[in-house]
Amino acid sequence: MQAGADRATPSRLRLGRRCLTASVAALAVARQARADAGQAALNLPRGNAIGFRILRDGSEVGTHRVAFDRRGDTTVVQVAIDIAVTYGWITMFRFTHRAVETWQGERFSGIGSHTDENGRAAWMRTVPDPGGALLVSGSGTVPYAAPPGALASTYWNPAILGAPVISSQDGRLSAPRVEAGPLEPVPCVGGTVQARRHDMHGDRDLQIWYDLDDQWAHFRFQRDGSLITYLRT
Repeated sequence: MQAGADRATPSRLRLGRRCLTASVAALAVARQARADAGQAALNLPRGNAIGFRILRDGSEVGTHRVAFDRRGDTTVVQVAIDIAVTYGWITMFRFTHRAVETWQGERFSGIGSHTDENGRAAWMRTVPDPGGALLVSGSGTVPYAAPPGALASTYWNPAILGAPVISSQDGRLSAPRVEAGPLEPVPCVGGTVQARRHDMHGDRDLQIWYDLDDQWAHFRFQRDGSLITYLRT
């Protein structure tokens, strides 16, 4: 999933940071407007679900689904990814991922997951410590206390653009560099949707788009020489 990060000049970095700051500020204003209107703290999608078709070099290979369940002030988020790359009747690659994430109001309060990538297992989980921090363990890291504001890499919440990122597959911590891009039309099933692009550089280089309602709209990254794209259903 990792590609080489672009080399950026200081002026480009300053521009990217200014754009990101403006984007995050706009998101904060939108959140405040929703709060003033008496809506729920978390900005959840219509129907309490997001679904994507996953394409590898233009051919559909799987699905990614995120379902939300409000329980009073608690929101439970369930993530399911299923990928199978086949040639004829032979399955060359299979990937399954399941995660359950919890929020208290707008505060991320924990996640646990398990992943199978072609028979290789990965896992991660968080538990609260008595002081309120989240203790993270997983197959890709030694246990550690997550820094304040850290979020899991489930990507549905645009707040991840300004946060330390905990891998939802193996628990590794990263601090990606984010550059905000333009508002542009991106493909979805049945047409296009206007969304703002953000480039994330770090352990994994990817592009992610959020629409005018701050909902996850599109996703793109390179893996093993192939282009992986998400089409929202």
